[in-house]
Amino acid sequence: MDALRLPLLEVAGHPPRIKRATLIVDHERVVREVMYPVPDPGANAAEAMAAVAKRVGGQVASVPDPATPRGDGPNCPRINGRAPKP
Repeated sequence: MDALRLPLLEVAGHPPRIKRATLIVDHERVVREVMYPVPDPGANAAEAMAAVAKRVGGQVASVPDPATPRGDGPNCPRINGRAPKP
């Protein structure tokens, strides 16, 4: 966190939290673009997808619906080793 010098929200009595920001990272784990501040997460998701599409020279998948399970939460078999439910 310190190496990236990300903006932090600091409240007395609580650990520092990273403020909302979007980092575009390439396949070599190099940060290529930073979007900050992010006042509207929905609009920023579309902007981030457009930035990625521009970098890869084409279209990328659309922004997923937040209500759709992504498979990376605490019930994800990939994370916790449990078999998927039929």
